[in-house]
Amino acid sequence: KVRKKDNEKNTSLVEITIVEGRKKKKKKIFEVLHIDVLKLTRISYGFLTLDKLQSGEYRSLTIKEIKKLYSLAKNKNVDND
Repeated sequence: KVRKKDNEKNTSLVEITIVEGRKKKKKKIFEVLHIDVLKLTRISYGFLTLDKLQSGEYRSLTIKEIKKLYSLAKNKNVDND
């Protein structure tokens, strides 16, 4: 989704959703389209999101979130065996 477009600077803020992959993969997608990527920001990781955190801010995970992460990691390790 194009979130913001600046015609003067010839830039756009674009939101993409990729279920799997790393920053290099995302940059490669835009490279194929001949679009320069200036910055990538991950806004979610699984069930965790940035919510209303500002750049540079952080928050502690809840016990429930930590347990869910352990559960997901354990299940992933079982699937890879």
